[in-house]
Amino acid sequence: MKELIACMMTFAVALILTTALAFNGVYFTTLMWWVLVAELVTYFGTHFVLNELKRD
Repeated sequence: MKELIACMMTFAVALILTTALAFNGVYFTTLMWWVLVAELVTYFGTHFVLNELKRD
C-alpha cells in the first residue's frame, strides 16, 4: 500500500508540473529535468512521511 500511495503521489505531481511548465513555454529538456527532480523528491518524501507516521 505504501508503494502504491507513493507512486500515485508521484504521478499526480508529475502530471500537474508537466502541464504547468509546458503551457508556460519551458524547453523540453528543462521540463524533463524539473519533472524528474520533483518525482524523486515526491517519491522519497512520501516514503519518509509514511514511515514516520507508522512508527508512532
